[in-house]
Amino acid sequence: MSNIHFRRRRKSGRISLVPMIDVLCCLLIFFMLSTQFVRWGALDIQVASPIASVSRQDKKLEPIKLYLSIDRVRLDQAEFTLPDLVRKLKDNTNTRADLNQLDIRLFVSKKTQLQFTVDVFEKLQQLGIKKIKFEKNNV
Repeated sequence: MSNIHFRRRRKSGRISLVPMIDVLCCLLIFFMLSTQFVRWGALDIQVASPIASVSRQDKKLEPIKLYLSIDRVRLDQAEFTLPDLVRKLKDNTNTRADLNQLDIRLFVSKKTQLQFTVDVFEKLQQLGIKKIKFEKNNV
């Protein structure tokens, strides 16, 4: 009986990469999700110059709301025909660059003809206004 020797298998010293990959994937997912929930607070930046002013480009312009009816455009509680509206927009802005900065919102009623809407849109584009958006009329 003493002649029987059990040979023990020698374990190799290899490190399995599969658990490491799993851990890295879990960490990656954790950090991706945690960065989505980080809420950045408002930055409190102190300006050294007391005479700092806001440039024209930094000012947020309120959108101009145009309400289209059958053949008229209402702007600031006053109704205009299309040529009168173009004249008013040109008079209120100094340069073509100012017209480019305008933000126009078009509210179209159900009674407005499509051609009139297209005419207004084209005239605004010809003036150089690029920010023209259609919005739902709640009236």
